[in-house]
Amino acid sequence: MNSSTTQIRRSDDMCQPQQHDKLPSEGSSAAFLPKPSETFRRRIAVFRRVILVIYLQASFFVVYWTRFNRGTHPAKSQPKSRRQHSQDNRSNRLMHKSNANKKSQTPNISLVGISYSDETVSDAAIEFLLEAACTHNMESYILLSKRIPKTSLDRKISLLSQHKHMPLAKGGTLEQPKCTNLIHIELAPNQRELIRQTEDRLKNDGVNIASLKSANRGEVPNNPLVDDNRIANIKRVREYQRQLMRDSFYKDNERNASGVDDSQFVLAVMDLDMFDYPSVSQVMDVSERYIVPHYGDTEDGTTKFHAICANGLQRGRFGQSHPHRGYYDTFATILLPNTWLHPKRAQISQEEIMDWFIDEGADGSTNGEATFHPVPVRSCFGGFTLYRADVWLDPSCRYDRYSEGGVGYIGSKEHHTCEHVVLHECLREKFGGEGDATAFSIAVLPNLLTLWHLI
Repeated sequence: MNSSTTQIRRSDDMCQPQQHDKLPSEGSSAAFLPKPSETFRRRIAVFRRVILVIYLQASFFVVYWTRFNRGTHPAKSQPKSRRQHSQDNRSNRLMHKSNANKKSQTPNISLVGISYSDETVSDAAIEFLLEAACTHNMESYILLSKRIPKTSLDRKISLLSQHKHMPLAKGGTLEQPKCTNLIHIELAPNQRELIRQTEDRLKNDGVNIASLKSANRGEVPNNPLVDDNRIANIKRVREYQRQLMRDSFYKDNERNASGVDDSQFVLAVMDLDMFDYPSVSQVMDVSERYIVPHYGDTEDGTTKFHAICANGLQRGRFGQSHPHRGYYDTFATILLPNTWLHPKRAQISQEEIMDWFIDEGADGSTNGEATFHPVPVRSCFGGFTLYRADVWLDPSCRYDRYSEGGVGYIGSKEHHTCEHVVLHECLREKFGGEGDATAFSIAVLPNLLTLWHLI
């Protein structure tokens, strides 16, 4: 055998377990080592006993602690996992919300909005709808007159929801948040079909359809059957959506049969092309404080309303260099008892109207911040209005309602009354006007702000 082979074998032998040498024989040199004394052996025995006691105590402690944590100890229970804590917290929140509902009757809120097309829905509106859906579990119902695939609203909602409502994670992979399923988008029928539906409703009202259809543009004020009038088109679209919501809300009378109090539900009717909206949390607070459960004074003296309108503002105006704001929605606003603001703009500026609402609604301040109460009016909208659901869905009133005498408040250019005024005047007829205990009550809340235009 050559040396290289021997070397490899030696190397292999080093990796094998070493064999123990035999114990020294009686006659070996190990036999001459001194034997341990009796004292030393006793000390070793005591040391072994101490080690044994410590071991037994430690074993008992481990067993006891394990049983303690598993809930077998009579005075303690098993520590909860993170998931159990989360479930308990959710249960506690639900119990807290349930108890709070008994005291304050917190409403269920749904959002209802219209816009011309995918392109005309503002980024502010999309962010508001996503915040409502993904943070507060609110459903939204959007009705568009035209769909534009290249600028799909669904895609905008998807992209923005992934960015704002998905946790930051490595890898860059994004999933679709489930909360976007709470935002429902639907295409409205064409104007011909909407006019046909309005005709059917007018026939049920006993209106002479032939005279309306034969009239020239502007000849019959508030003619709901003209096809080239912007306000008439809006009336038909809003009424179509209201009918959809009514059919959904009272589907097969399930809600009525369940005994649910409709006054606990709030519908936020909104325009979707605005530059800014109130916070969703403020919408919830206002709904709870001023709308639910029904009209009347609560124990703390807060008056309830059937509807609360936003203070719709516009910022700036051509011809003026200094920044300023003013009240915008004069077409829908009628002060009590009967002052329509739209034709008054030549006498009072929109900035002065805004100042008037601020003065009328001022409560003072809390922690240095101004506080306001709602200012009762005859009609308003402001781009965003909270309605008690059973009031807005009342079957006896409509946006496209027509009566031969009309309701007045007709715009000189439009030859139509604002659709919100039409609905509110009908609700006044249904519920009663000033002085009645059940009168239709609507108000502008000065600090519930929307922004219409930046000009």
